[in-house]
Amino acid sequence: MSGSRGSGDDFRPIVDQSGPAPAARLPRVRRTTVKAPLVPTLPARPGRDPRPGRAAALGGRAPHLTSCDLDRRTAVLSITKEFHFSASHRLDHLPQGHPCGRLHGHNYVVELELGAHPDELTRPGFVRDYGELAIFRKWLDDTVDHRHLNDVLPDRNPSAEHLAMWIYGMWKEEFPQLIAVRVSETPKTWATYRP
Repeated sequence: MSGSRGSGDDFRPIVDQSGPAPAARLPRVRRTTVKAPLVPTLPARPGRDPRPGRAAALGGRAPHLTSCDLDRRTAVLSITKEFHFSASHRLDHLPQGHPCGRLHGHNYVVELELGAHPDELTRPGFVRDYGELAIFRKWLDDTVDHRHLNDVLPDRNPSAEHLAMWIYGMWKEEFPQLIAVRVSETPKTWATYRP
């Protein structure tokens, strides 16, 4: 064998001389019986049970689920789009000397999350077309980009949390699928408003 690792003659396996390792103790697993949920199923062809004996064993319940059996109350698809703006602010009600109490700025990131149930998707299969979010981009540019947020939101302290709630309130009517707004002031910090 050639190369920087040397020849195969240099290889010596490391052998543990302390004896066999003690058997690992696994947690005890308790068996439980789970009944299949009552869900609508397609009727079997006349005279033929799709899985003989299974339906009877489950008390007439369907033994399998299909894609049409999704729980419509909890199944949600979501999309997220990210936007950027730069702005300054100064936060009130902080301890003396806190750095956020001074005038400073951030390169903000805003994420809109929109969601829909599978049966509420548009004809092409979208929660919402990403192109329709261009009006939000324009609004962000016109309203908050390169502005002093204390002037934009004079009735509240312009923290990331308040920005997320404010943006959600401003856009929920335009985007009924809006389920969350996230705002980041720094790459490692996020505030999320998800009512």
